[in-house]
Formats: sequence, C-alpha cells, structure tokens
Amino acid sequence: MEIYVGIYWQVNGELIYKRQAVKITDSTIEYYNDEDLNSPVQVDKRNEAINVIDYTLSHDDIWAENYEKAYSREYFYYPRGRILYKLNEKHHIIYVDNCTSAKNIENLVRIFNIKDGKYIIDRDSHYLCSVCRNEHKMKYGVGFFDPIIYVSQDKYGNINVTRRDFFGLDESMHFKVGKTEELIKYFDSFGLYDFMDNTVTVRTFAKKGERSIKSKLFCGEKERIRFKGKNAYKNINSLVNRKYNLKEVERSFDDICKICGVNEQDRSKALAIIELTLEQSHIPPTPDK
Repeated sequence: MEIYVGIYWQVNGELIYKRQAVKITDSTIEYYNDEDLNSPVQVDKRNEAINVIDYTLSHDDIWAENYEKAYSREYFYYPRGRILYKLNEKHHIIYVDNCTSAKNIENLVRIFNIKDGKYIIDRDSHYLCSVCRNEHKMKYGVGFFDPIIYVSQDKYGNINVTRRDFFGLDESMHFKVGKTEELIKYFDSFGLYDFMDNTVTVRTFAKKGERSIKSKLFCGEKERIRFKGKNAYKNINSLVNRKYNLKEVERSFDDICKICGVNEQDRSKALAIIELTLEQSHIPPTPDK
C-alpha cells in the first residue's frame, strides 16, 4: 500500500505544501521524498505500536529553508496544517486552521490522493494562524496559550473560579469571603494580577443588568480588588440559541443548563463547560464523502 502524508500552508489564499510518499508493507514503513521515489529517506519496522504515519519534517524547518525569505513572515503566521494517516482506522486526518478555505481542503484531498472519502477533518491548538490568535486575544483579553479564568460569585460573596487553558477545562477553585490574599496569589501565579491597578483579568458570567463581581461583598473592609474582563453570559445565550435554533432571548442559568444537558451546581464551572462545548471554532464545510 502507498499513501501520502505532509504539511501545508495557505498563503494569500493559495496552497503551499510538502508531500511525502509512504510505502507500507507487512514488515516495514518506508518514507520517500516526493521528488525521488527510488530510495527511501527513512525505514521503520512495522509493529503494533505504530498507528500514526506522519510527515518526517516540521513546518518550522521547511519554512526556514524554503519560504521565510520570500514571505518575510514566521512559519506560524499563515494558516497551516498537517495530513497524516492512521493505520488501524485506515483513513487520513487533515488538520486545518480555522481560516483554511473549503476549496483548499478539497485541493488537499486531491493533492494527497485521498480516495473514497477516507479522511476526517480535525483541529489542533498547535495550528493557529495570526488571525485566529488575534481574534482570541480580542475576545478573551488573553493570548491563546494563556489561561482564561471564569469567575462567578454566590449570594454570600464567595468567589468560584474555573480555570481553562488551551488544553481544556482544568480545575475549579473556591475563595471564601475575605480571602483576598489567597485570590491574589492564585491569579498572580498565572500572570493575571496587576499590582499597579490591583486588578485581575477574568471572564465573568452575569445576566443583563447584573454586576459581574461585587468586590465589596468579597473583600469586606480590605482594599477592593477590581475584576477586569468580558462578560461571557451574553455570548453563551447566543451560542445556545444558534446551536439549537431557538429564539434570541436572554435565558436563565437553569434554562441554559437544561437545554445543554449540563448538571453542575457551580455556576462558573457549568457555564464554562457549556461555553467550551458550544464555542467550537468554525471548520469550513467539507465535500460530501
């Protein structure tokens, strides 16, 4: 069996790619340069532990050698991705950036000679172009690889925190009223506390007209901490309404959880889970398989 794997960029709408032929036998996996199919550049013994067939070089190396001078950009500036093959599943995986066009996905299927629709489209946080990183920065107030802190406050003033980074939902914390030093220490460990302004950068959940976090209620007689960040509640309402084709109205916390099938009492954690589940980055439509 012979398949192709490789990497690509989408530069000003056009594809740049590097392709590698791979010959798979019962005993070996042989990798060839696309320009020279006579002698393999790498030979691996086939065993049960090997499932993923991947291109043998990196975006970084290929870009530096072939394209960096021509485009005067770093290798991760433009949309890029990778095409690999899974032996056990007998299909390709095409990793795409959100900006990769549907037409270029079709082109990749053709270029890499993927037959009978045996492929899936997937995303990976590793493949994120400058446009997507900037959009994330504008939306959340932090870089893509920085943690986002979701915060809510109960009626007693206690603060509930859910931390999410680019690996996914990570942990939940609970800060009782007056524990300002503990809260500052926590936020500072992620570089989200500003000593000069006495502020923390968060992503809060509050319905229309509500104050996201009442600092006086939490801090008491101590110096108040300012919570700076965007309210995620409106965004979640829109996501839920669009996902389930519902009327665009403001919904209660209980209604949102019920619609999304989330059974979690902690408001911050529940809404963070819902937002992470619903707010999947756009993948361009793919051809029928």
